[in-house]
Amino acid sequence: TRGQESLLDDDAVPALRQPVTLNTDASRPKLRVLRASAAELAAHAQQLTDIDKASKGICLWSKLESAA
Repeated sequence: TRGQESLLDDDAVPALRQPVTLNTDASRPKLRVLRASAAELAAHAQQLTDIDKASKGICLWSKLESAA
């Protein structure tokens, strides 16, 4: 949220900008990607519609999907 950067020491900020190195095991099997079915996509769309109504039009996910 806004203002949280003020909680950090000035000394801590450069540490947050250092590159991150990930070590992964190249021999592990690749992950299988399961695509959503038409029914799952419809349920997701309905959930977003419900959230948008409950939040009075400020559902961020809906805004991001329509911008894509």
